[in-house]
Amino acid sequence: MNQLEEYFYTVKSEESKKTYEEYFRYFESFCKMTVTKFLKLPQSKLQDLMIKYIIHMRDRKLSSSSIKGRLTPIFSILELNDILVNKKRVMKYVGESKKTVKDLAYTTEDIEKMVSICKPRTRLIILTYSSTGIRRSALLEIKLKHLEKIEEYGIYRFTIYENSKEEYTTYCTPETAAAIDQHIQYRKDAGEDIDRESWLIRNDFDPHNEYSVKHPKQTSGININTIIRNVLIKVGLRSINQPQSLRNEKSTIHAFRKFATTQFVNSSLNPEIREMLLGHSIGLTGVYYRPSEQVKLNEYLKAVDMLTIDPTFRLKRKIKVLEGREKEIKLMKIKHEEEIEGLRQQLVSNLEIMARAMGERDALMEKYSKVKPKMVNFNLNQLKNKP
Repeated sequence: MNQLEEYFYTVKSEESKKTYEEYFRYFESFCKMTVTKFLKLPQSKLQDLMIKYIIHMRDRKLSSSSIKGRLTPIFSILELNDILVNKKRVMKYVGESKKTVKDLAYTTEDIEKMVSICKPRTRLIILTYSSTGIRRSALLEIKLKHLEKIEEYGIYRFTIYENSKEEYTTYCTPETAAAIDQHIQYRKDAGEDIDRESWLIRNDFDPHNEYSVKHPKQTSGININTIIRNVLIKVGLRSINQPQSLRNEKSTIHAFRKFATTQFVNSSLNPEIREMLLGHSIGLTGVYYRPSEQVKLNEYLKAVDMLTIDPTFRLKRKIKVLEGREKEIKLMKIKHEEEIEGLRQQLVSNLEIMARAMGERDALMEKYSKVKPKMVNFNLNQLKNKP
């Protein structure tokens, strides 16, 4: 086991592992050597190389927070191997914290342009990111066992980072659910064996190549970045000559998450539930506030229209809502008619009872009207005179 493999045993989160692997690849590409070779350099050379790496990242217009993030696993592996560097001196080269570019969300129009020109698999990737707000790495880990269809609303519940401390649930729009169903059916028709362990997003494949179809592989973050970047270039949201390392006002993947957050806010979702749907911690409140899945679903449904990209799906949803209301009105009408009929029958019954009572009263009155008053008085006097 080399030092890098040993280091990853100390990283608890799978998400962090993948991020740090990527950061080490960036560093190795810059250094033109592996991390294990880097650790064998003299202390002074280690430190100088790290400073040059920081300057390189600053020249590429990376923000100070991004630079610090990429240095984190390097400092950690040095510490794990008891290699001392002057961290304070190295970090001075990072510079002050300031925004290097605006960090904006995609608009509905941006995403509509993207999905209009891409293949079904890419369309599914875009719709999943924009309707769930999940992080880039989360999509790579999702299998079909992490999805649960909610037939009543035609959507899926997603379980993100299952069995980890960061586990949470969120939802997708009916538009995204339809794209999922179509993509899975396409893979089945091609001959792929689909089960609960199948990836939601697998590697691209040739449907006419049986081996490619039957041997799905997990896709990578770099692959997804490349796919989305190519789409952005085609729709004019990126320049073809722009270096991939140059930061943009709208981050390739993270701008989808910002889009979802923006729609949640604009739809007036409960603030705590909004953060939960995005996988954010809500601090101490989260210890005591545990809303049910139904409550979270009801909040998500408030944002469905604003998260939906294709206007036809928004129209279909409105029609479905109107049909639901019409059905509800019909049920209320039936119930109202049943209540009126019940009251009518009760009234008839009461009138019959009253009629019978009045008949008995009339009979008694007729009976006692034949009794002579003198006979009544005589009988009373007799009773009084009895000893």
